[in-house]
Amino acid sequence: MKKYLSMFIAMILISGCEKTDEGHNEKLVIAGITNNSGIHVIANPPIIIEDEGEEYDNGSYSGIVKSDMDSIDINQDNKYDFNFSYYFKSSFPNDCDTTILDGCESSGEERTYIQIRNNYQIAFNYLDEFFCGVMPKSFALNDTISTYSNWSNTQSWLTLSCDQITYWEAEPSPRYLGVRMIAEDTLYGWIKFNYHPGKIQIDEYYFEK
Repeated sequence: MKKYLSMFIAMILISGCEKTDEGHNEKLVIAGITNNSGIHVIANPPIIIEDEGEEYDNGSYSGIVKSDMDSIDINQDNKYDFNFSYYFKSSFPNDCDTTILDGCESSGEERTYIQIRNNYQIAFNYLDEFFCGVMPKSFALNDTISTYSNWSNTQSWLTLSCDQITYWEAEPSPRYLGVRMIAEDTLYGWIKFNYHPGKIQIDEYYFEK
């Protein structure tokens, strides 16, 4: 009986770890699931990044400009680790001619960004080197994060939306960002938020320690 009990316990311990490429045994980190040994923060009230916008007129063009930014400290070491930013601008020519086709054609620019700080990486699944840059992977609840293979440590802005390309808009909310930091050990976590054009709402986040 003791022999079978020992084998059962060993199987549980093995199934709770993941062998990574770095050769370390890592516990599985799953989107939306926390562990008592990690850092879990519920944003109350939620962190909301949005802006009502203001009108502008530079003589040649007029329109609306919106921008907002906020940051989070995912491992609670008093250093901001990720910046979230939204920017929108519409332009309409003041001297447009309504009597001809496309005489009053307007233009617009919309960007929703995430900027990595410190030694973190974000899981991604889309890379457009010529236009929109890196689009982060959108995880659903209970997706495994720590076994995902594509990670970006770029210090530039990662894109959630880019003009007509709104990858995250098509996903049901809430969604999860997968994040990790490689030091002596590889530590993983997630950021839960709702995204809609013009608004990011961060509800909670979790990170190993």
